[in-house]
Amino acid sequence: MRRCTLYVLLTVLITVYSGAFLMCFAEEEPEKKAIEDLEFDATTGYHHYTVKGNRGKVGEYEVLDSGFDASFYAKGRTGNTYFDITGEILDEDDQTYSLNIDANRSFRSELLYKRFRHFLDADPLLNQDSAYNYNPDRSNGITVEEIKASNTFRVPSLPFLKFNADYRSYNKRGHRQATTISKCGQCHVSSKSRRVNTSTNDMTVGVEAKGGTATVSYQHMWRSFNEDGTAPRINYGPGASTFLARGFESYSRVPDSKLRVNKLKIRTFLPFTSHLYASYQWGEKTNRDTHHTIDFRNIAARLSKYFSRFVSCDVFYSRYTSDSDVPDGIDSERERGGIDFNVHLLKKTNLKLTYMWEDIERSNFAEGSTYKERYRISFNRRITRKLRFHGKYERTRTDDPFVRVDSTYSNIIQTSLPRNEDELFLSVNWHVRHNLSLNTSLLFSKGQNSHYDVDENRFELTLSLWYAPTERFSLLASYSMIDTEIDSDAVFKTYHDRDIKSLLIYDEIPYDDRCQSWFLSASYLISPKVSLTGDITYIVSNADFDTNLDNQNIGEFSDLDISRIETSFGITYLYSKTISLYATYMYREYDDHEQEYLEGQFSYLGFGINYSF
Repeated sequence: MRRCTLYVLLTVLITVYSGAFLMCFAEEEPEKKAIEDLEFDATTGYHHYTVKGNRGKVGEYEVLDSGFDASFYAKGRTGNTYFDITGEILDEDDQTYSLNIDANRSFRSELLYKRFRHFLDADPLLNQDSAYNYNPDRSNGITVEEIKASNTFRVPSLPFLKFNADYRSYNKRGHRQATTISKCGQCHVSSKSRRVNTSTNDMTVGVEAKGGTATVSYQHMWRSFNEDGTAPRINYGPGASTFLARGFESYSRVPDSKLRVNKLKIRTFLPFTSHLYASYQWGEKTNRDTHHTIDFRNIAARLSKYFSRFVSCDVFYSRYTSDSDVPDGIDSERERGGIDFNVHLLKKTNLKLTYMWEDIERSNFAEGSTYKERYRISFNRRITRKLRFHGKYERTRTDDPFVRVDSTYSNIIQTSLPRNEDELFLSVNWHVRHNLSLNTSLLFSKGQNSHYDVDENRFELTLSLWYAPTERFSLLASYSMIDTEIDSDAVFKTYHDRDIKSLLIYDEIPYDDRCQSWFLSASYLISPKVSLTGDITYIVSNADFDTNLDNQNIGEFSDLDISRIETSFGITYLYSKTISLYATYMYREYDDHEQEYLEGQFSYLGFGINYSF
């Protein structure tokens, strides 16, 4: 917390002094001390939670503690300096603030601070033949803090130049579960709760220059990652030919690293109504524990040509390469290219044709190269003034997709990536009347890899309705569904209490999942001073991962059967033009029918007062 406070103070000081310095170059204005065009809004209240069961799932990103809360918003200007500031405080570990400043367009600054808590699960390891959890009752969770500051500087005497200096700090503190295999490949599993204390810090500086029809910019970014939490240790024993770790070793540690990135961009208009965008990026990432590095370079360009109001075209190309000095590390080179055609032959109709290709070369890996082609056609049509249609079809063909090779057992090759994939997307927006609108969308995709016996089908459906039968009453309803079916062959190993034939199994493993969501909300203005709001959300998720071994369903621990319901009701009373009172009730329940220890529910009651002008 002390480090984050220092970062906030440092950022604010840099912002204030930089703005003051640049404002010295601005044209003098008559002194105006009063704040003009001021808008202000402030709310304060109290909320009470009643929690039952496991709070980690029912409130994964919330602090379910009772207490006072407050929020505020202010917007205005002093002379030629504009500002707006917002804040929301729900708990010590649930806060958000932002500050935006525009000083005579010579200095602009955006400052953001967020702090929230994330509750984490703990795997009880019940599906392991032999496992030991050193901290079975330890509650896991992390507190996340983020600071972002974006600053833009302009010198009035040099209007063609623009400078930027940005900063970001992202920190995590708390505990999470760490798991390792302590002996052979499947069964001897150990788990400990490990301390999390990570920080990621970015600093970016750059300049942009305009001259004629061209704009050129350069940016340099420094990034550092530090893990100050102590990693747990375990005795891996004497090791084996198939298990390289031996003796006492730490595990579940992310190494400290640093990253340097340079970006050079150019945008320019060319003759014959064309436009060019090009960029070159290069940098280096270093593991500060082992001192190994990865060098990378990326070049990209896009040429746009406007032929007429009926036809336009884009041609694009990019090439990314990475070189690692890690022994037997994966070096890669990825090239992408393609062409877009936009056609407007009919009024209120747009047709877009796209062809893309991708070529990937790798070293020290099972598949040395992968080639992919993609064809896409998009169609937009405004059928009537109130009815719009959008459709898209995409076909992807892949040669030699990314695979995994188990060199320990007969070089078995596995992949879940398709060679052939087709996707269709359709949507319709219909504004039936001024107070009624309907929207629907449908997506279907089919992936197949006959070489590795992989089939995947995915279906998505969304329906929504908005209806306002009167000026005081409105309804919003929606339904969404995602359904996935996957059939693939997989390899799994077993060791204990099995005969020698079950040491290695190659079998078909089907996986099906479906998620459905219903939502309904309503608002009603009883009188000019009293308004009511209410909503309800119901979500059901099911997943089935099945295969049998010795008449046992070994996928049982991967099955999901989860439902969640949330409903809220609120009332607001306008006491005067500037003061209003509010009260809110909310109930949420999380049910896991496979893992009952994760179930939980809470009720929330909040009330307060709002002042605005």
